[in-house]
Amino acid sequence: MALNVKQLLKRAKEYVELEGNTEVTSITFNERFYLLGREDVVLSIKTTDKDEPEWWVVGGSTPMNLYAKSRFRTADEVFSMHTGLMLRLSARDFEQALDVKVVAEVEFDAETFGQAANNGQMIEETNLKSKAAMQLRDIALTIAQRQEVRPEKKSSLAFLERLGFTR
Repeated sequence: MALNVKQLLKRAKEYVELEGNTEVTSITFNERFYLLGREDVVLSIKTTDKDEPEWWVVGGSTPMNLYAKSRFRTADEVFSMHTGLMLRLSARDFEQALDVKVVAEVEFDAETFGQAANNGQMIEETNLKSKAAMQLRDIALTIAQRQEVRPEKKSSLAFLERLGFTR
């Protein structure tokens, strides 16, 4: 079922004015996305707010949310953030819909993701030790049904255990 864009524009105006405590001066339909059986739209909104005059609003099949344009440059970028947020909120729904188990929930790391996007690199190439890179590596290894060989961490209590002291 297609979303009623006119109705969404009205809801978005009310939402921004309420949440942002500002007046909306214009709303523009930007893009429509279909993902995992859900349909969402991205709207571009201009307001009278002096600090953050331009906003993105994403919503439709998922709950509506407001994002500052100063932090997200494109409709694709803000939709990706919104989708990640909604998936984290509904990981159980995601598991049930696809009949799979969520292996990891990759947190959005704006600095690492932005640097990778700007340089045309993979996340792991940008920051090998970032939490996102490690989570993505674990997902890849799970999908490939392989295990990463990690060095065994030695317990700081090993010395005491050798002397006969146990926990």
